[in-house]
Amino acid sequence: MQKKVLIIVVIIVVLGIGVFVLTGCDSKTEEIKNNKISINEKAEGTNLAVTFTEFETPKDDLGKGSYKLGSSYEYTKEGYVYRLAHFNIENIGKETVKFINITAKLNYGDGYVFDSSKIWFHADDIYNTKGQKIEGGSWVNNSPEISPFDKPLECIIAFMLPKEVANGNEKMSMTFKFDNKDFTVDIK
Repeated sequence: MQKKVLIIVVIIVVLGIGVFVLTGCDSKTEEIKNNKISINEKAEGTNLAVTFTEFETPKDDLGKGSYKLGSSYEYTKEGYVYRLAHFNIENIGKETVKFINITAKLNYGDGYVFDSSKIWFHADDIYNTKGQKIEGGSWVNNSPEISPFDKPLECIIAFMLPKEVANGNEKMSMTFKFDNKDFTVDIK
């Protein structure tokens, strides 16, 4: 009889600890997923701080849903348009970040999710094929290094969206991730 009671007590304790651990893990995961910020509010990770500054409808010089960065045009497919999310990224850590890993998704209406299509960084210290420094820098789609005390790096993340979404009236937010943290900002 004492063995049965002891076994039952051990099972109850183990189940209680299991529920406590699982509940704790779920709430921590939920906390990470729900970091809500506002436009122009700095989101801080471990090594980087990111500020979302603008969600832009780019000027379409060619009338084909295109946008221009530097001397390059990006084109979209029929029925789609681009929207550009602007960010400033700074290194708040103590070591150089060799690769900036930032991703973004656009959330629209009742559960629609659109992945970003391109990411661009503005690099100041860039040279042409003749070894001459390009005045004013250039937009590049490969991640430059960013060291502590460097000035913030400009970044644009492009979204190719159906016109119905880009011009729609439903709620729109963007979730972006860096340094293993998710942040969400309401756009409209």
